[in-house]
Amino acid sequence: ELPEFRLPEDPSPAEIRAGLAKEAEEIKKRIPKGAWFCVCTPEGKGLSSEELAEKIAQSEMNGIGDLCFIIGSSHGLSDRVKKAANHRMSMSRLTFPHQLARVMLFEAVYRAGEINRGTKYHK
Repeated sequence: ELPEFRLPEDPSPAEIRAGLAKEAEEIKKRIPKGAWFCVCTPEGKGLSSEELAEKIAQSEMNGIGDLCFIIGSSHGLSDRVKKAANHRMSMSRLTFPHQLARVMLFEAVYRAGEINRGTKYHK
């Protein structure tokens, strides 16, 4: 988890771009080397629980031990981060507060793990 990068109350487009660029630097530093990473972004692809489980299973079969999910700020994510991601996922067409998105993502990843383990949790 990264500390929130604060912008002025009514940021200009240039201030937003600069903030996203600074965030991108911090994000890139913290992604484990060789990790599969996914950005949560509105323009991403929506996945079912089973499809997310398959993505995670594929990364494990490819010997990737670290998974990293990035949730952007209310201004989104830098294109640099989005382009570097292994996958771009849309959580919904709706907008959610950051803290709620974290809980929803945690549940989705947990559910995917349970699907991959063959439990009945996801039903």
